[in-house]
Amino acid sequence: MNEEAELIQEQGERIFVSVRVRPLNNKERARHGTSDWECINNDTIVFKSSLPDAYTFDRVFDCDCPTSQVYEEGAKDVALSVHQEREFLVKFSAMEIYNEAVRDLLSSDTTPLRLLDDPERGTVVERLTEETIIDKEHLQELLSIYEG
Repeated sequence: MNEEAELIQEQGERIFVSVRVRPLNNKERARHGTSDWECINNDTIVFKSSLPDAYTFDRVFDCDCPTSQVYEEGAKDVALSVHQEREFLVKFSAMEIYNEAVRDLLSSDTTPLRLLDDPERGTVVERLTEETIIDKEHLQELLSIYEG
């Protein structure tokens, strides 16, 4: 799962990307019992296949990481950097990466999405839905879509 927020710095704005690995669902636990993803440090996650692929983000969290830690280490600085004289947009996306296929969890379209290399933004997910958060209730509604 992917959470995105804008972090304001004195030099300007930048995107802060943190990733939290979701726990296995009942079907996955019954089938093989272990996750295909492993957090190897605070900013790198590895897909454990015959040819492991590593992905680096600003911060990664394992599936057993408590929400309070995700907030403290991945969102608190972003949330506290908001000042009244500025206007901010918080955008929300959710995707699942399973068997090397990327799926948009906010879309009813089940067609796998492609990863693209953008020279300015780095790796991006083509056609990933981005919702602008309106209020707390809207965020809760979006979170409930993929909570299992």
